Amino acid sequence: MLVGLWLHRSVVAMWQEVMSMRRPPLVLAVDDEPTPLERLRTELERRYGGDYRVVTSSSAATALDVLERAQAAGDEVALVLADQWLGDRTGTEVLARVR
Repeated sequence: MLVGLWLHRSVVAMWQEVMSMRRPPLVLAVDDEPTPLERLRTELERRYGGDYRVVTSSSAATALDVLERAQAAGDEVALVLADQWLGDRTGTEVLARVR
């Protein structure tokens, strides 16, 4: 019984270590205009940077690539903010692909 308890505690400790190594959830903001995008990045990092990875993208194509890489890595995506009028697509098209 003592060996089983030790094994259980070591498995729990290992799981806690793995969970602590996971990257924070992703917050992605997409806007093709640099000034609003930078302002949004600054505010998101200031408010949520301690709990989330804030990533910005200036195009729909790059944003979708970021999301594909996050999915492949098993990263959690907490929020995607997209401007409605992007140069290569609309924000609605980007958000439709998020699912």
